[in-house]
Amino acid sequence: MKTINYIRQVSISELKKRKKSVFTLIMIHFTTMILSVLLPLLNGNFLDLLISDIAVVELLRYALIIIVIGIISSLFAYIYNVLSIRLKNRIAFEINLNVINHMHKIGLRKFEEYNISYLNQRVNADATTISDFFFDNFLVIAMNVIQFFVLIYILVRIKIIFFLIILLFIPIYIFLYAWLKKPLYSNGSKYKEEQNIFFDKLNEQFELNKEIKIHSDIETQEIDVRKQYEYFVHSLIKLTKISSLFNSLDGIICLVFQAISLLVGGLMVIENWITLGEYSILSLYFTNILGIIKYFFSFGKTYQDFKISVNRMNDLLLIQEECDGKNNINNFNSITVTYNNKKYKFEKGKLNIICGKNGIGKTTLLYILTGILQNPESQVCFEDTPSSVINMYEIRKKNVSFMVQNEKTGNVKVKDYLYRSLEINSKEELEKIIDEKNLRYVFCNARFNLYDYLGKSLGGISDGERQIIILFKTLAKECNALLLDEPSSNLSLSFTAQIIDYLKSIMDKKIVVIVSHENAFIENADYVIEVI
Repeated sequence: MKTINYIRQVSISELKKRKKSVFTLIMIHFTTMILSVLLPLLNGNFLDLLISDIAVVELLRYALIIIVIGIISSLFAYIYNVLSIRLKNRIAFEINLNVINHMHKIGLRKFEEYNISYLNQRVNADATTISDFFFDNFLVIAMNVIQFFVLIYILVRIKIIFFLIILLFIPIYIFLYAWLKKPLYSNGSKYKEEQNIFFDKLNEQFELNKEIKIHSDIETQEIDVRKQYEYFVHSLIKLTKISSLFNSLDGIICLVFQAISLLVGGLMVIENWITLGEYSILSLYFTNILGIIKYFFSFGKTYQDFKISVNRMNDLLLIQEECDGKNNINNFNSITVTYNNKKYKFEKGKLNIICGKNGIGKTTLLYILTGILQNPESQVCFEDTPSSVINMYEIRKKNVSFMVQNEKTGNVKVKDYLYRSLEINSKEELEKIIDEKNLRYVFCNARFNLYDYLGKSLGGISDGERQIIILFKTLAKECNALLLDEPSSNLSLSFTAQIIDYLKSIMDKKIVVIVSHENAFIENADYVIEVI
């Protein structure tokens, strides 16, 4: 499975990076295991000393040893928890990030089939489940196996009857797990899916707040939320029932287990076959062995949850990524595209305009030009080089500046948005770009001054102001091809005229392609394509 292999790679990689932490965890776990074996022996000997003729100093020595062991165990537990939480979250983050990067590389149309909040919660929850399961069992399972056989050996050496009792109960646990394994998986899988969908529905209420207000749609939305809640709760109750049955049967088995051990041990003490201290040792070891058996029993339960998350993660990782070439092209003077059985050529030195009715496919043409959409019926060439052999990711990153319609920016400060997009770190670098690109007269004037917006959040300004800032970012990026999708929406006629003048001043150096139905652009165009 791709997911399992990746988890193994990520986990080993992260563990190698943190060798000291991993070594510390192993030593803590190993030391804790030794202490869990020694402590019952000390307690048992202490009880035998109480009923024998012994000096108070000896009692104090035993008590001090037990206290020191308890303090060491508590300290180790603290260190172990801190280190394990750090490593588990790192592994979960790397798994999460890998899936995000993979989803960035799949086809755009396939990605758009998913709801964003649902997908985000699903990936994050599954990554956490996978990481927790892997890490919680990476060290524990080996140590528990060793400890189990050590304790069994000690029990056999003291009284073999306790070992026989354990042999009697192990098949019961195995049968119980085999019986409940399938319903645990099916109900757990259903619950995870309904939980993701429900929280997506809740998130949608805030995302669509403006639309709900406009259409006075509160009552309808409430009905939808309540309906999804019922689906979610139904799946939760079903999972709770099967999990509670699992835990209840586990508790009953443990109770019977302990009752038999108490009865057998008590009779042995009464008949003087063992001392009270030996009984204490046997009882504590018996409890430890029971805890280990319960761990493996619970391991079977958590494995089903892990398996669900792995399968869901695998469904995403198996989505085919877009085919991208390996060749890089640093400079080109034209782009040719075949679209809807027609061939178009966009060149430097021309103001290229794409027009047509709404929804006819103008934006789709831009997406095909840049490789964002891969259409087997369309062929794109950068000069004479087909896009199929070109690394289109690098083309978009280094050679194309693309302003999409209704671009989502997030609610970040304008300064941070521009610095990140233009890969700069200071206002001085921004001013240098403005002067080099001759953008000052368009974006730094009495009507609109970019510097006045640097400290503001993109979510707190008007749509028109946000449009101008996105347009500035697009024009400021160094590129060979400049693609603008409806750049004049939300802009005044005078500002649009300035943008046209600027584009005409740079079109000898760049391929300029604009999607627009505005007469101002069409009248100034050198090459017009009407998509029909």
